[in-house]
Amino acid sequence: MPAARAKGYMSDEVFNTALDEAETYGIKNIRLYATAEPTLHPKFDEYVEVLKSRGFNVTVSTNAFTLNRHFDSLSKIDCLQYSIEGWDKNSYEKFRYPLKFEKVHDNIVGFWRHISQFKTRPKINCNLLATKEVNFDQYFNCWADYVDEVRISPLMTTTRFSEGRFISELNPDIADKYFEFEMDYSRHCSYPFGYVSVTFDGKIALCCADFSAELDLGYIKDGISSWITNSRIKIIRREFYPFRKKKICKDCNYFCVPTEQTQSYIRSLVEVLPEHYVKKASLVF
Repeated sequence: MPAARAKGYMSDEVFNTALDEAETYGIKNIRLYATAEPTLHPKFDEYVEVLKSRGFNVTVSTNAFTLNRHFDSLSKIDCLQYSIEGWDKNSYEKFRYPLKFEKVHDNIVGFWRHISQFKTRPKINCNLLATKEVNFDQYFNCWADYVDEVRISPLMTTTRFSEGRFISELNPDIADKYFEFEMDYSRHCSYPFGYVSVTFDGKIALCCADFSAELDLGYIKDGISSWITNSRIKIIRREFYPFRKKKICKDCNYFCVPTEQTQSYIRSLVEVLPEHYVKKASLVF
């Protein structure tokens, strides 16, 4: 993450304005996260209560380090996603330092046992961003018994917004661990068309890759109508029309697609897993 990335807690004013706008436009699905850890917000539990009382479908993504503080509220949401790399202390903390593997594992096991007592519960998934050094057997043995789905995709480049466009980079520390991929500019991204991303300070961001909402798309206080008619977002939408060059989004990792050879290799690793794990595996290419 950029060192200068904006940091802070969303205020009640921004939160309630966003919900009012969502209701006005018939939006039912709320993702209570972007690229930060949502459970650290001092009013996280209260915000979940408000969302559910107003009839929204709620999704939360978390690194699970503070999961144990929020068992009750997270039991009421609709979808919970864990951000996990690794399957033991060394492999996990290599990517998630300063978080501790033992605590995260205990939290995830504990939450699974907690929600097992309820008739209705959130659907839980985790994302496996695969590199050449991932041990599929150990990853599934460690986590898959405590989720409904393991979504598997190769780790791609890291994307950030800089100087008016999105750029992507490989992590030099693991440059030789990436699977092979190619660019596919025919893919259609939903963010410019169907997602209103509101930052903690009320800015409207194009997507989570614009960490500090540098691309000026307005503020939620001005309403979703201002996002719909924003001149910059109109330009980006036109760039997604067939045969248009995506000048702003061209280098986003969304257009990185694993090669056929990579896809076949990952499928072969999944197919040899125990049957009950194969049923939980979902390939996202």
